[in-house]
Amino acid sequence: MLFHASQTGQHYFGYNYLGIGEMGRSGAYTFFFALTGYFMFTLYREQFGRTELFGTFLLKRFCRVYPLYWVIMAAVVPVFFSGAVVRLRL
Repeated sequence: MLFHASQTGQHYFGYNYLGIGEMGRSGAYTFFFALTGYFMFTLYREQFGRTELFGTFLLKRFCRVYPLYWVIMAAVVPVFFSGAVVRLRL
């Protein structure tokens, strides 16, 4: 998320205030998705094919992921735009 925020700042405001450059291209995405796939398989392999559990899975995932997502977004977005606005004034 921080990589994309810094790239957006670079594109629209001409300034990468987070200083994150090539880190987003380091293979972290590939590693993250491979690790996530491994954990999903090992944790939920007994539940594969049981469609009646799909709704429960989605609800648990939503409750686990989205509250933290919105807390982090509420903290990062104002910092991102305040940095961009400060840079535009200079």
